Amino acid sequence: PPPRRPWRRHPGPGMPPPPMGGYRRRRRGGGCLSSLLAVFVLVTIVICIASIRYNNTTEHHRESAAQIRVTPLPASAVHETAYYTDELGWIRHASALENALEDFYTSTGVQPHIYLSETYRDQSEADSLYSSLFTDEGHFLLVIADDWNTAYILGDDAARVLTDDVMVLFWENFDDCADSSRADEDVLTDAFTYTTDALSPDTSPEPAAVTESERRTAGLFMILAIMVFLVVVIVIVTVIVRARKNARYDEASRSSFTRNTDDDTTWHTAPSGGNPSDSESGGPQPRGYNLNGEFHSYDED
Repeated sequence: PPPRRPWRRHPGPGMPPPPMGGYRRRRRGGGCLSSLLAVFVLVTIVICIASIRYNNTTEHHRESAAQIRVTPLPASAVHETAYYTDELGWIRHASALENALEDFYTSTGVQPHIYLSETYRDQSEADSLYSSLFTDEGHFLLVIADDWNTAYILGDDAARVLTDDVMVLFWENFDDCADSSRADEDVLTDAFTYTTDALSPDTSPEPAAVTESERRTAGLFMILAIMVFLVVVIVIVTVIVRARKNARYDEASRSSFTRNTDDDTTWHTAPSGGNPSDSESGGPQPRGYNLNGEFHSYDED
């Protein structure tokens, strides 16, 4: 093949010219890696937001289980009456029981009335008893027979405050407190006290509760964010590994190119002003280089 053209802009006497030909480095993936790192940060933020939202949903449900918001009836809705009627003679220390019933009344605006009946009264009889005792719709009448069979009636106004959730809570407390070894008024006192403690009077509108569907959506959102996070991590690791392989490839290519140039080229330096024949007569030798067995002198211009 024909010899390569010499490098015209040589560094100076005594120094070999730069290697002929160009060496083109591969482009590194720095820009792509920066973008992936930005995505990584964004996904991390999304996971944190999803985790916080999920925790808030769980805390909301825990709070709802511990506190039930109720909007008390106005005072004008109830004509206050006695708090209990004892035909069985069970109430011996009435102060604690009356305090518990008054606290319930204060929290809900619904006045409770415990009727300890000598005979069992079914629901219709309890309804008739309500009409004979009260002239309003804001009472909670609890009828208990001597064998602890119970019936209850809520006035129309009272039913808007003592919802199904409140009544379920009350009967749970009533069953938990029922114990034959305890005094009867203590059982009733604790049942109303525990229920009152779980109620949270609030005159403002009740905030919308987080539904099961919303909680499920929050959980799916967090799972999706975690999956995206894992994919981004895998992509970042892949890009880093590929960049390192490219760096090793570039280094190996440069080393191979340097070895090939050293094997094919011999550099000669000599004072300027000579020619190739001067070397045989002992005169000054020209400056140049041998390439593939042929001598090439530098262009003095």
